Amino acid sequence: MTDAQYRQLIAFLGERFSEVDTRFQRVDTQISDLRTEVRAEIHALRDDVDLRFREFRSEVRVEFDEVKGMIRLLDRRVERLEAE
Repeated sequence: MTDAQYRQLIAFLGERFSEVDTRFQRVDTQISDLRTEVRAEIHALRDDVDLRFREFRSEVRVEFDEVKGMIRLLDRRVERLEAE
């Protein structure tokens, strides 16, 4: 290999490595953007789940209080019947 061929090869490889570096930088940026999007989605999902869970607990609490009231009423009726 002559000096001129060697220089051409080095120049060619330098260009190719530069192109590869550019592509890797783009991929790194895309991965970073994707991570940011995924984290945002996870936080949004977590917030949504928390909200739905709180709503569910409220609904269950109301229903549970209604059932407790019915049980108390039934208990008083049974006590009256037993007292007769």
